[in-house]
Amino acid sequence: MAAPLAVWGYAGRAVYLRPCTARCADSRGWGRAMQRRIVDYGTDQAGEPIAVLDCGHPQHIRDNPPFINRPWIHTEQNRGGMLGTVLECMRCEEEPRTWRSLALGDGLLAEGPLREIEEAFATAFADAGRPLSMAVWKRHDLENSLHCEVSVYFSPGADSVARAFDARPCAKPARANLELLGGDARSWEVLL
Repeated sequence: MAAPLAVWGYAGRAVYLRPCTARCADSRGWGRAMQRRIVDYGTDQAGEPIAVLDCGHPQHIRDNPPFINRPWIHTEQNRGGMLGTVLECMRCEEEPRTWRSLALGDGLLAEGPLREIEEAFATAFADAGRPLSMAVWKRHDLENSLHCEVSVYFSPGADSVARAFDARPCAKPARANLELLGGDARSWEVLL
């Protein structure tokens, strides 16, 4: 049986469909993007209004009846009343969902590689517009070893940096003993 199709984009009168995946399917099998809350407002380079979502991604918020009805975008008071409202973030839907980790070994020997990862991440993070969905953590682990073992964990948004260092897929790390190596401090709430 073929995978159900999900509405993916609208351009003029054409509706584009894509196969729906298990991670985005609702009970009917139709696609649904990641639900994110509005935390701020702004404008893009063309002066179009945008909402900043709690994942850090911008989302255009247009009032274009009868297709999109958002009369609340026209005044600051009405926009303020919509803070916390949930919108679908298509960028989060398109990003990879895989966490990655890299074991650096002995803590005494890990400082050089940690610096390299931190520098590469800082450049990629700035180029991406500093999204909350992009972060790197490190953990010093003393369990089951006579010396400290250092591991680095890359959020799914930091996939390109993780792949550059040949980090391997892993489960989302537990928060215990993690230290933020790169990214926005608010990433703790968004990602872990």
